[in-house]
Amino acid sequence: GVSMTVAPTMVELNMNPGEVWRSSIKVVNTNDFPLALAVTPAHFAPAGERGQGSVVPIVDVPEDENLLVNWLRVDTPELTIAPGQSAEIPFVVQAPSDAAPGSHFAALQVSTIPPRSAAEVGLSTSQVISSLLFVRIAGDIDEQGQIRSFTATDSFQTTPHTDLSLRFENTGNVHVRPVGEILIRNVWGTERGRIPVNFNTSFGNALP
Repeated sequence: GVSMTVAPTMVELNMNPGEVWRSSIKVVNTNDFPLALAVTPAHFAPAGERGQGSVVPIVDVPEDENLLVNWLRVDTPELTIAPGQSAEIPFVVQAPSDAAPGSHFAALQVSTIPPRSAAEVGLSTSQVISSLLFVRIAGDIDEQGQIRSFTATDSFQTTPHTDLSLRFENTGNVHVRPVGEILIRNVWGTERGRIPVNFNTSFGNALP
């Protein structure tokens, strides 16, 4: 088995059109052998309503200046990390002067490079871990959302227990992290409980 860690797992930042931002991610080799790695930008898009995401390799992404992946540059696309050591991998985000206001999404994919012998026979596997990048471009920002539905999964219960389903829709052009509280009362109006929604997490974002 091969194991590695990447930090941070998600970066959120605000930028102006035409601005340049430099930072780095840290990769730790937790194995007892050297690890050859490749670092490549990728496009990130939402998929479904349960927080799934779709990561698209940059080779499959059109040359669209409105996509964050096309603003990313990695100066060290390949490196080798010694056993038990870590490395800082710098990257640059250069927003175009006409960047569209709102949220833009991408990922930095860190993948293992298979040994040359495995590649020569055509059989190789690679492990990939991603660091997500959420960028909000200043301008005509539209931040709003609504509760699409709030229901119990069953309309009739024989025990004091049910599963609740809440659907939140982001109707703006920036990602938001909705937080709140579900207050439960009985038929006489007495409070019976409170359920916190989306607290204590950095990943409960609803994308536009």
